[in-house]
Amino acid sequence: MRFLGKYICLLILLTLCIVSCKPQDEILTDNPKPVTFSEDAIVFDTVFTALTTTTEYFFVRNPNKNAVLIKSVHLGNPASPYSVIISGRPITSAKNIELRGGDSLLVMVKMDIPSKDSSKAFVLYDSLMFDMQDTMPNIKLLAWGQDAVFVKEKQLSCNQTWTAEKPYILFDSVIVSENCQLTIEKGAKIYAYNNAALVVNGTLKANGTISEPIQFMGFRQDGDYREASGLWTGLSFRGSNKGSLLNFVQIRNATNAIFIDSPDTDSETDVTIQNTIIQYARQSGILGIESDIHAINTRITQCGEFYFAGLGGGNYRLWHCTLVGTYYLLQRENGALLFSDYVKFNSVDRENNLFCEVKNTVVWGTLANEVDFVQNTNYTFTQNFSHNLLKTPANALIYNATNLLSIDPDFTSITQLNFLPQEASPLVDAGENLGVTSDLKGKPRDSKPDIGAYEK
Repeated sequence: MRFLGKYICLLILLTLCIVSCKPQDEILTDNPKPVTFSEDAIVFDTVFTALTTTTEYFFVRNPNKNAVLIKSVHLGNPASPYSVIISGRPITSAKNIELRGGDSLLVMVKMDIPSKDSSKAFVLYDSLMFDMQDTMPNIKLLAWGQDAVFVKEKQLSCNQTWTAEKPYILFDSVIVSENCQLTIEKGAKIYAYNNAALVVNGTLKANGTISEPIQFMGFRQDGDYREASGLWTGLSFRGSNKGSLLNFVQIRNATNAIFIDSPDTDSETDVTIQNTIIQYARQSGILGIESDIHAINTRITQCGEFYFAGLGGGNYRLWHCTLVGTYYLLQRENGALLFSDYVKFNSVDRENNLFCEVKNTVVWGTLANEVDFVQNTNYTFTQNFSHNLLKTPANALIYNATNLLSIDPDFTSITQLNFLPQEASPLVDAGENLGVTSDLKGKPRDSKPDIGAYEK
């Protein structure tokens, strides 16, 4: 009897607990805490018309112990270019979404923009509305749209001109044919998909300015992709290329930013590279094989292997260049600067006479030796190094009283990519007058110029 009484009391107590507790799935209607969002806004970088964007996402979180009801989710503009996916399902609007206590809801957003046939970028703005009965919180959606020229032909028609009116998108490699010229005007932007290359068998004239440089980059520039490497192949100069010019050009995200394979029997410059910035190359900044290259006022940083390499012979001149190999994301085994009279390329031995002239140039990096020479053949190997600052031990090949070896260049800030020499830098007034009248930023050089691409 006593046992039965205890049992009845326990049963009553459990019943009271069950009645007094709200189940987690019961929807709160009495002043629930507002839902929270993992993002205040979804912002897309420049979006090109006729292409689908990447998919962005955010979470809606319920901070309550019990469920809440989202009466509806919808875009502010019924004709919005944005599309929404909730819990894996595309929707134009959704109603009566029950969000359990402590749970979260995944919301994804992407967009497709029809062409506006405009040369100017335009803003695409909308809001994703959440009707919570008493409140209407929203997530802002923002993107900049841009019409573009989609280059789909494999072989360009002869003597084209690319302007700054609209960006150019390379879906695949395109070729400038022999005896043809591609002219790229100041301010032009060229985006390239994976493995795409601009192959120049003829002539390329890319002539930008300080204020309106020409830019080559990978197609994706959102988030970390802007500083990624290997997003596209790069510029490739081949065959009997003569007189090509890159002036005030910026190249990033490539595998080999500039590859030149133009063997011939003369020393006439195949490609002149001046006032150019090369960044985030998976392999090489500038790679030449049996070619004739002149680089002036050029900065090369953040490469995975070589920063400048002249291989298999050729004629190479570097004046007032800055090569800095301190990129921690790509570990190198090779020095930033390499010259060799031999290379095996595509299973073929390539060897020839080599001439390299390096003046007023700084080569710095994390390796103990950032300058390498490899002489494997009986061909003539001639080097002329003067008025440089080089991260290298004493080397008879480059011995010259004007060269500064393994002395800190004292840049303003390597981590912030500011390679201007500071007041007490050994680079200041240590160069020779080569007739280069201004630096990479357009600052005039005096009769005692600084070493490197930048004048103090």
